Amino acid sequence: MNVVIYTTDFEPITVIDLPRTVLDKIEQTGGVRLALGSDKDESGNTITPQMCTITLVKLRWFNGEEKPILVTKDEELALLLKPDWLPGQRGLYNLLYNHIKNLTKQLINRNDSA
Repeated sequence: MNVVIYTTDFEPITVIDLPRTVLDKIEQTGGVRLALGSDKDESGNTITPQMCTITLVKLRWFNGEEKPILVTKDEELALLLKPDWLPGQRGLYNLLYNHIKNLTKQLINRNDSA
């Protein structure tokens, strides 16, 4: 599920896709730590990955309901999480991606025939 991660100043940082199991864990425990990168370096040695801590904060909405949002103090690390697109952005992104892909193929084919 796509979720927006906010700073502690309520600024949106990024949109990421989190599995339902992770979201359930956040709701149960109030937060989660997400690892960045792999846990092995180029030579196969185990390394400790950087961790981005995300916490659940409930805001009281104007009608009295509590709305959960995901917040992090690790703003720079949150930017390193794999971003996802919001549904309204995907169409344009896919269009641009396919256009660039087609242009790249044309350039490769042009160079091969020259």
